[in-house]
Amino acid sequence: MANTYPIVRLNINNQTIEFRNHDVIDARVIQEVHPIGIEVPASMATIRIYTTDPRFSPFSDGEFYAELVNNLIVDVYESLDDVEHYIGRFYLDEWKNPIENEFEFVCRDAIGVLDTISFDGMFWENSVSLGEAISTILDPVGIPYSVSDVVAGRMVKGYLPASKLREALQQVLFAGRAIAVTAQSDQIVIKDVVLPVPGVNETTQYYGDPYFGQVFFGDYQYDGVIGTNDKTDKQDLKLEPLVTGIELISHDYTKGLTQEEIYSAWLEPGDYKIVYSKPYYDVVAEGVGSVPAYLMTEDNRAITTEDSCVLSWEGAYQYGVNHIFLHVVIAGNVVVRGYPWIASTRAFVYDEAEATKKYSSGAVYGDTATYGEVYYAKFWQVSAAPNVWKVEKATMVSADIAPDVFNMLIHFAKLRYRQNMTLFPRASIRPGHFKLVESLYQKGVNGIVTKITSKLTGGFLLDTELLGIERKF
Repeated sequence: MANTYPIVRLNINNQTIEFRNHDVIDARVIQEVHPIGIEVPASMATIRIYTTDPRFSPFSDGEFYAELVNNLIVDVYESLDDVEHYIGRFYLDEWKNPIENEFEFVCRDAIGVLDTISFDGMFWENSVSLGEAISTILDPVGIPYSVSDVVAGRMVKGYLPASKLREALQQVLFAGRAIAVTAQSDQIVIKDVVLPVPGVNETTQYYGDPYFGQVFFGDYQYDGVIGTNDKTDKQDLKLEPLVTGIELISHDYTKGLTQEEIYSAWLEPGDYKIVYSKPYYDVVAEGVGSVPAYLMTEDNRAITTEDSCVLSWEGAYQYGVNHIFLHVVIAGNVVVRGYPWIASTRAFVYDEAEATKKYSSGAVYGDTATYGEVYYAKFWQVSAAPNVWKVEKATMVSADIAPDVFNMLIHFAKLRYRQNMTLFPRASIRPGHFKLVESLYQKGVNGIVTKITSKLTGGFLLDTELLGIERKF
């Protein structure tokens, strides 16, 4: 049995504070990914620490405890046979001191942090690269990330409504056919969506590109095999319901020609931020709320009259991409008007042929059935329960990229085998990896790892979930 123990490092007041082995009473990490970015799951870590260091006292003498703040960096490792393996970077969310000398930290990954930060929205009339769109969302908050060259140049356009940064990122990733992974990294890693396929049983042969044989048609070879000896006897296999249909709605935008009233109100003195409910262009405001302009000297001092009045005049309004700032000095009315972008939609529809199957039993006299001949047979059909996926609010999926996104959805719907298992300690697995699993009944499942729960203080056992397709041997 491997020798394992967790290591937790906190960056407090420019010092790295480390807890390892028996200092960590309990540590559990849940890391997830969605195979096609239809959502962006947040990963989390719950850690219980034992320390007699007086600097962690929650009272006035505890300098370290006083420095514990939201989003403090927490790096988590697991020592496996005296070799450190990086589990991932987390950010402190909650902390408490349940009993003396014990502390509990609840942490989230960078995706979880994004879910706490508001996003004003964005509208791209013309196509931009996926790399540029992600930069627009993530650069202002300073969370490190990387974008694979494979996806960085894919083009997207459309509308992002006001939301949280996590939702905005999800919309862009789904349209760009990309996923976000934080496991075993100190940043958000943006990479291509690649889905498993059944594979074939023949010696690897090379016919130019793509390869045929042990490498799956058009996709990546699996990252490794999970055999019977790699897992405990705790496992289960579930066949997900058949997806009988898929409907994807694309969104394209044209300029409306009729001006609309976006906002109208009487405002008392103060600062206001008005976020639009849909995209507009050529927005104008009338009334209170403009930022006054001042007559300044060359050294940037306001010029005043003899009676100390600052020389100023009505300035400009502060317009954002999807909002307007109003700086109200004297109470009054304000009206904001603009021309709307009109959304036109198109439906892409898929019906699963396997949803209805025809069966027959029995026989007829003679070699062929001819008119008037007596049949001794029974014919019937079985239809699967309706299970239709509808994707209606992907406002970054325009008609020109919708076919690629649609095909991705169809491929994903074929992944019906959900394999759950507990693995013995291993460092070579993370969400997003492809694995060939020796499943039940001497069958195999080609799948993508979607979720891992690591019991860092429980022998580094890994509760692992994988979604895939039957391996055709």
